[in-house]
Amino acid sequence: MFIQGFYNAGSNIQVSDTINVKLRNTVSPYAVVDNSPAVVSSSGIAVLSFSIAPAGTYYLAITHRNSIETWSSAGVVLTSGSYNLSTASTQAYGSNLMQVDTSPLRFAVYGGDQNQDGFVNLTDVVNVYNNASGFVDGYKSTDMNGDNITDLTDVVLTYNNSLNFVSVKRP
Repeated sequence: MFIQGFYNAGSNIQVSDTINVKLRNTVSPYAVVDNSPAVVSSSGIAVLSFSIAPAGTYYLAITHRNSIETWSSAGVVLTSGSYNLSTASTQAYGSNLMQVDTSPLRFAVYGGDQNQDGFVNLTDVVNVYNNASGFVDGYKSTDMNGDNITDLTDVVLTYNNSLNFVSVKRP
């Protein structure tokens, strides 16, 4: 998987960062069955380990510190295999991925949800703008591109996604 803003189409790599993946039942109310934190590598690979979930089919619900929660498009059989969110927007529920590269063709989870409320909206834009005004540095939820400084680049990404009404899409 790739993260919008963290991915560089020129180098075809991204800034590594931490994600969390929850296994959720495929039947409403989609209860959480297991959870796995992981680091997504610069090449978009994350190794997950689920120790509680019994064999079965589950939705994957992926969260990242400032990205839109993204669900797999359908239930995934729990095996030692893999699931690739980067090949097509349809890999996510509701096609809720953004194309970030054409060669190779790559899709990423949407960034900009600074406060993790499921919507990229004016609240996120204001929070990012306020930190950008002070050039706040470090590992912050307002840093939308992983360069450890909140600046105008982060504001623009958040603002653009707010204009497109980017939000979580769940079953």
